[in-house]
Amino acid sequence: PLIDLTATASDWLSVQSAPPSGLVWFLLVSFCNGIVIEIGRKLRAPTDEEVGVETYTVLWGRKRAPLIWLAALGVTAFFALQAAHAIDYFMPIAAVLTLLLVLASWRAWVFMRSPITANAKWFERLAGIWTLAMYLSLGALPLLWKL
Repeated sequence: PLIDLTATASDWLSVQSAPPSGLVWFLLVSFCNGIVIEIGRKLRAPTDEEVGVETYTVLWGRKRAPLIWLAALGVTAFFALQAAHAIDYFMPIAAVLTLLLVLASWRAWVFMRSPITANAKWFERLAGIWTLAMYLSLGALPLLWKL
């Protein structure tokens, strides 16, 4: 969030003395994206667990850990929709987030039914896709759309 605050300040600080109203939502999205990535990279199949390495699947359990990751996605989506509303770009972002949440929920369900390495790898992949889609949806795409 501090990097995002600094980066965005180079834009809005030259035009106004106070940050835009939606910036708080964007910074919350940034913080939550870090949580999504952190949890997503430490969800593993039982065969991939290493002694002494605390993964979230070990700490929270194989069934609960993916649900907590999905909850982090949901909280991030809520904040993103608030930011989207502030920049008048709600519907496109809502569509992207709905698609990604459905995909993530399906992959989590697949992992909980069959906790193998191939299914576990999807968490980290989707965390990256989610984060990239989030920043593009709240940053570059609305600017390009308005041009």
